[in-house]
Amino acid sequence: MGAVGAAFAASLCCSGPLLYVALGIGGAGLASTFEPFRPWLIGLTAILLGLGFYAVYAPGARCATDESAERMRRRQKAMLWTGTLLALAFATFPTWSVWIS
Repeated sequence: MGAVGAAFAASLCCSGPLLYVALGIGGAGLASTFEPFRPWLIGLTAILLGLGFYAVYAPGARCATDESAERMRRRQKAMLWTGTLLALAFATFPTWSVWIS
């Protein structure tokens, strides 16, 4: 969740104005204040995703071997990959947003 949040914050400089226009809210220039922090937020996203992948895929990460633990591991992996795809979409939004507008 932290990685997705950081990637979303990194894309606010470009997605913020679109969101404000869609909602009919003025003051879209406020979102441009996040532009200087974009590289740092993308770096934070990468670090948090790396920690998530380490926690889920580390060799010593398995505690139990019963059926419910395996279901939980599959669920954790699915959520991690979903979060990774969302983070990638948010982090690369300034690049592909030109096709939307």
